[in-house]
Amino acid sequence: MVEIVIGDAVVRAGGDVDPGRLARIIRAVRKALTLPVWWFTCRASRSTSARARHL
Repeated sequence: MVEIVIGDAVVRAGGDVDPGRLARIIRAVRKALTLPVWWFTCRASRSTSARARHL
């Protein structure tokens, strides 16, 4: 097993993990750590439907 520390996140992987899959996971973690915090909180509350705007 290997542990890879990326910022505040720890990715643990066993020896049977496909290298391509591990690379995609590491890229996703790095991308998530570079996004601003408001991106996670505001994104879910945004709606473009007319019904949601009038409620």
